[in-house]
Amino acid sequence: MYVAFAPSRLDGLASAAILMRHARLRQKDIRLHILQNGLEPVRQSVLFLLDIVPESEESVRELAKNNKIAYWCYHQKTKFDDVVKEVSAMSDVLDRPSQCSAELVQERFMPQDSVSVSLSKIARDAELFKNVDDRSQLLSDVIASGMDPKQLVSLFSQGVFWTKELERTRQDYIRKREEALQE
Repeated sequence: MYVAFAPSRLDGLASAAILMRHARLRQKDIRLHILQNGLEPVRQSVLFLLDIVPESEESVRELAKNNKIAYWCYHQKTKFDDVVKEVSAMSDVLDRPSQCSAELVQERFMPQDSVSVSLSKIARDAELFKNVDDRSQLLSDVIASGMDPKQLVSLFSQGVFWTKELERTRQDYIRKREEALQE
């Protein structure tokens, strides 16, 4: 069984969507876990760890003991980089402060796909606080609203970055946020 883990930030969700897009084109199923409080225990699975910085060498080795780590990516240097590279079939464990994880996944799995390129640019804009692409802030607001992250990954993986439902969700979130600030 293929399992992907990603955090619920825009960079993590975009990374997951790009991987899901890749899997769909190859007619593979990947079960997606959105991180809430650390990695959920899984066994006998092929793992894709997207935009996840390891917590300890022990946690990396424990994960690798019970699973095959097919791919692990994150974009800041840690003291666990060597062990991640050792236990992963593929990794993009880089000290690239100018790139986000979605860009790493896109370059590795979908380098010529225009939807994946667009999505990685939106994620980069949010992750690196570029504020060039308005969609990054709009989507960050939708994520902050509490909308189901798996639903967002599904939309993103289909190349859908904005809908009337997302606009309504964002408007409701903005209204509630403003009301809370006025109290």
